[in-house]
Amino acid sequence: MFTNYSEPLEFSGIDSDPEISLKKYGIVCRNEKSDQYMCIFKVKTDVYDYSFLSESDIKDLFNERGWFTDNQKKEFFQKIDQTEENFFKLPFIHKVFALIQHFDVEEIMGSCFDPMTYQEAKYMMENEV
Repeated sequence: MFTNYSEPLEFSGIDSDPEISLKKYGIVCRNEKSDQYMCIFKVKTDVYDYSFLSESDIKDLFNERGWFTDNQKKEFFQKIDQTEENFFKLPFIHKVFALIQHFDVEEIMGSCFDPMTYQEAKYMMENEV
């Protein structure tokens, strides 16, 4: 497979239109390298932030070193109506969205240190290269 590195990497979200995903669902992600993604997400009403998260970070939440208790894991998978095995087969954006919806954005993405407005987050999404 040929990767054209001259083309900017695109953000993707729950909706096929990243702008709708950012506004309506509050998150977009872009694969940066290997299993690492840059995510722009809503912290609360008109407060956005960005962070990096990887597939391995998500897997670490669920292993014995992770902070999820067995009860939290069971409740999470019941709520999203998925098995653990099926959950890890989902696209990255769907895993992050489910985690943020069930837990809290700061528990998954970390504390907000550089808040942005929606317009600033949208600008970052459209112009970050």
